[in-house]
Amino acid sequence: MVRCDIYGPPAWLSLSAVTEQITVDNPGQLSQFDWRGIVLAESTEGMLITKDKRMKARAEDRDIQTRWSAGFLKETFESCGISRSQYRSNLDDYIADAFVPADVATVLRDAEKS
Repeated sequence: MVRCDIYGPPAWLSLSAVTEQITVDNPGQLSQFDWRGIVLAESTEGMLITKDKRMKARAEDRDIQTRWSAGFLKETFESCGISRSQYRSNLDDYIADAFVPADVATVLRDAEKS
């Protein structure tokens, strides 16, 4: 059974930010914000969590670990990083905002804590 600390984020979660202007030789179809995410993951040896196929591919080209955001959301919920009430009350908004395919939406809706 997974025990949840309802008063704070899980111990494995850390957040960082890139505030300086990012310059790349060939930006392609990625935005400045996409590149900031890639550079942050690269500079911290972190993992890039995204729903953007091009961004994920570009990060993988640079040997950065990646995860699809829907999978990360589900795993975070199941491991107690998100409360049941927060997850359930915001899930439909996430599904709509992220244009989640029907099969992935079903998996997210069926997720349960251990």
